[in-house]
Amino acid sequence: MANHDSIASNPLRLVYVGADEALAEALRTALRRVGATLVGIADAADPLPNVAGGQGTAVLVDTRAAASPGALAAAVAALKGRLGEGARVFCLAASGRIEARLEALRAGADGFFSLADEALAREALSVRLADLVRDRISRPRILIVDDQPVVALFAHRVLEKVGMEVRAVSDPLLVLDALVRFRPDLILMDLHMPGVSGIELTRIIRDHDELHSISIVFFSSEADPATQLETLRVGGDDFLPKPILPDRLIAVVQDRLSRSREQQGHAPESGVFERRAFLGRLEGVLADPALEGAGYGLLLLAPDRPFTIGEAAGVLDEARWRAQFASGLVACLEATDVLAALAESGFGVLARRADRAALVALGERLREVATGLLAAGQDQGGTASVGLAPLDSPGGDALALLSRAESALGEARRSGGGRLVVHVSAVPRRSADGREAHLAGLVERALREEALELYFQPIAPLRRPRGEPYDVWLRLRAPDGELLSPGDFLPAAERGGRMAAIDRWVLDRALAVQQCVGIGHDRLRLVIQQRLATFADARAVEDLRDLIVARDLIRQRPLLRFSCAELLADTGLATEVGEALGRLGIGICTDLPEDTPAVWRLLERLRPALVRLPCQRAVRLGRLALRAQVDRLHAAGALVMVAGIEDPLAISEVWHGGVDLIQGNFVQPAGPHLDFDFAGTVLEA
Repeated sequence: MANHDSIASNPLRLVYVGADEALAEALRTALRRVGATLVGIADAADPLPNVAGGQGTAVLVDTRAAASPGALAAAVAALKGRLGEGARVFCLAASGRIEARLEALRAGADGFFSLADEALAREALSVRLADLVRDRISRPRILIVDDQPVVALFAHRVLEKVGMEVRAVSDPLLVLDALVRFRPDLILMDLHMPGVSGIELTRIIRDHDELHSISIVFFSSEADPATQLETLRVGGDDFLPKPILPDRLIAVVQDRLSRSREQQGHAPESGVFERRAFLGRLEGVLADPALEGAGYGLLLLAPDRPFTIGEAAGVLDEARWRAQFASGLVACLEATDVLAALAESGFGVLARRADRAALVALGERLREVATGLLAAGQDQGGTASVGLAPLDSPGGDALALLSRAESALGEARRSGGGRLVVHVSAVPRRSADGREAHLAGLVERALREEALELYFQPIAPLRRPRGEPYDVWLRLRAPDGELLSPGDFLPAAERGGRMAAIDRWVLDRALAVQQCVGIGHDRLRLVIQQRLATFADARAVEDLRDLIVARDLIRQRPLLRFSCAELLADTGLATEVGEALGRLGIGICTDLPEDTPAVWRLLERLRPALVRLPCQRAVRLGRLALRAQVDRLHAAGALVMVAGIEDPLAISEVWHGGVDLIQGNFVQPAGPHLDFDFAGTVLEA
């Protein structure tokens, strides 16, 4: 969250040293929008009216006004001496050539900017400098709400020692006024206070138009688990028991500050989404049944040639430059658009426009602005390209959509760069001629050329540690780089008689990953989807046994996931396969799509190790009915997992229903790596 209060109480200033009045006026306009001011002087020795110096002050020295490198060095030194510690001095030159950069570096400047002749580059420079001044070094702000002075003083001292700015409020009725004045990044909230409880205060804050996104961590001696969970249900982000060790308090507050950007869906300072939150937004749009014809598109933008973005910009802090670059892109977007910082200096935009032509126009504008930003920060010739993937129909997943935009971006770069390419899917989306043959060809190629890929999504425990399980998801990489979801190609593989080969590939590759990653890591366990018909051949069980033995995974045997519909369609085979797998110590995972006698008879006969419930169905049941189903599944020997968790309130609901594990984009989207931190997900030991 931006610290607007600090801007008001300690105005940010930029000093321009030079004679270009047009540039100075452009900078004034840009800085005024963020509450900062510009002071212009002709020479470094001139008086600095209304400039206090120190933290929050930046100076832009126009090198065109310096007669020689020696004069520039003297000017930089003089300005730093006059403005004091914390002020920063940057050099502005007409050229981005290395000689000009070296001159600025040797003069002692903190950074360097080049100014191209184009008006677009001048506009981009204004935006970047405004963001640079706004993005001054600031400490996290913590507000303690506690009527016990000793406790408040303890937390105040602990957090202050690690560089946080802390305020305390002992009267809970004064909290709203304190929030408006102080604008904290996080509230450390007591539960039991006179006049109003922490739960009531949290409800009020969450309903407040301007304050609802502040992180709230409860800090209380309350020992009742139901009350602790109630603090999370009403909007608390975490619960800490009193008393607490200082290191634990610091760790939780720091973790919550860093994670709040993802949980709120955006970076507080810049409004730019993190990759995980961005994928979650994509999943939400793809799940909308009214998506077709709605005008959504995903645009990926990136420089055409690799470079170190911080060096290219002349700013030593790469993260700061990325934020400044993003600010230039934000000017092209509407309030409903979503901007995300992705890998390799690239950005993603989820946008909705009237038609595809409007999406293309947006992409071209983004490309032009990005090219101008690059030209302002490096030698002439830097260009950017854009890949556009229209969202034509509901279904699919975020990773597949992202791969389409990546494919289009790659084509734009291979075509010479500096252009926009609209993705044309490798898979016809409707009943186009040759669709079936085309899909069958993709499957054959994937099996032949190792174009199948595995992605992993963590299954997080809620009640007590249960190892480190991951679901294994299959994808197919098309020749153009598009990542196809199972729904795109598995039906064709089924009709072409290739499912047994795909199942075998998935098993072999998943167990190879487990063998590689799981060395010295006995807690890792994979849940691998298979087709029941594959195991109609008795040799399939024997082959699985041989794979496990060959890879020395006796202690890390996987779970095999079968669809409940397939198990119900042939209960005899399901029982036979379940018994054969059980003799190998391999459990079954299946879903619970509906509450019918046939489903319960099947589950009681198979006694699966894990049963999946979709989140929407689990929440719709309500706590009591969900608890009844969970208890019945527990009695049948199964752990219960809820899949598709997208928000913290859903976690609270399913926790009260007795669910053991959760999965979803709120926890972590599927990805190519097994990198989830399972520590801290357990709410009840």
